[in-house]
Amino acid sequence: MNRGTIPGFYYDEEKKKYFKIQPNHVAPAEAKYSKSTVKREQRESKRRKLDARHDDIRRRQTVRPSSALTSDGVALGREIGNREPSTNMLSREAFFLSQLQPSIVRFSGPGYDRFPTIVNAHITHGPERLMLAVGHSMSRYPIFTGPEYPNLAAFEGTLCFSASKLPAFSSPVISIDTTASQQTLVICAQRPTHPGNVLIGFLDDETQEMRSGCFMTLGSAESSLWACAMNPWTDNKVAIAGTEELYVVDTAANSMAQLALPGGESRAITWLDPNTVVYGQPPEDERPGPKASSSSTVHLWDVRSQGTALRFTREKTKGWKRLPITGLQNPCDSGLHILASYNKSIDLYDTRVTNRPLLSFKHTHQGPQLQFATYNNVVAALDEDNDVQTYSLRSGKRLGTLQRPPLSLQQPRASRGLMTNLQFHESDDGLSMLFACRDEHICKWTFGGARDDEWG
Repeated sequence: MNRGTIPGFYYDEEKKKYFKIQPNHVAPAEAKYSKSTVKREQRESKRRKLDARHDDIRRRQTVRPSSALTSDGVALGREIGNREPSTNMLSREAFFLSQLQPSIVRFSGPGYDRFPTIVNAHITHGPERLMLAVGHSMSRYPIFTGPEYPNLAAFEGTLCFSASKLPAFSSPVISIDTTASQQTLVICAQRPTHPGNVLIGFLDDETQEMRSGCFMTLGSAESSLWACAMNPWTDNKVAIAGTEELYVVDTAANSMAQLALPGGESRAITWLDPNTVVYGQPPEDERPGPKASSSSTVHLWDVRSQGTALRFTREKTKGWKRLPITGLQNPCDSGLHILASYNKSIDLYDTRVTNRPLLSFKHTHQGPQLQFATYNNVVAALDEDNDVQTYSLRSGKRLGTLQRPPLSLQQPRASRGLMTNLQFHESDDGLSMLFACRDEHICKWTFGGARDDEWG
């Protein structure tokens, strides 16, 4: 960290010398003395000092019971029968996150001179198989399917795939998902290029290989898709958000509903109940000039009646900067709550109450979309420093930062890529896992298994 004794210079603890802080376009990539790296270290140092200060204040103001009698499921309280009420899971959430063990897996595909970039990943439920969309040097994005993994914590090192079982796309893949019955596969790509940007396939019950399928092209030549969401209550509906329209594809009825977006693109979409889609729209300037105000909005779309309604309006921000909704989720598929984010915060809304959010977490992220996932009222979200922050929807508090996965011995520079596609997965044997894509690696944090029943 910069000692601060000489303004405009960075002190390297390893080399024991000062370096002049250089602009980002002059310094080598990820150099310690580049302006962006120094600023990031300063933010991390400030955050650590604030966390230490808050922890010290909380420790001095809290009367703590004996640690031998705490009932978090791992101490003496469990032995003497002081079980924690099922409605109080705060300590279990903290314990669950503290026990997540980071690791990293490297991907190796057939016919590659170098390791490609993983742009999306998905683990099928039931017969657990890994599906990966990778970026090829020839601007192709093939889909690979891996073998069955009864124990997902077991695969380490380099993950080798023998063959590609699914076709390739001509633009980056934004989503891979399967229905609850594991019979239908949906893959969405970003742009409407040949052979299409949506693939709907039907999987074999035993091998989970695609036996048939068809491509679709949604949107005009200048449009693109942003996000898609499978309906968790049915096996045949998928909602897709784009720059011009929203789409709901019904694979059972072989039909599609469309909704035009006069206000512009929608970067996030999810399902509130079996027939209602939740989508976000960017703000609209209410009056011209330097004092213009703008606000992001969350809308509901009933796919049965084609009716829409404005449900939530994000707080207005002065100035020209437009802050659209960058992420939407229905935590725990409750049908009552909506988790919405924009670049500066993550908010939890209740559809039964007013426009004001129930909870709000200050969270700044990079890119046009928030990379986040929810699991048992825990939110894991990627921040601007490429760290995974965790929050509790029960207490409304930040739970901490997950430990970064170790560097790859083969490619130490791989840790410098941004993580994407955060997903929680729970296998049939009780294994819980959070995984993400980063360059040619899959980062994963694992907890539990058949031998550990402390969570749930």
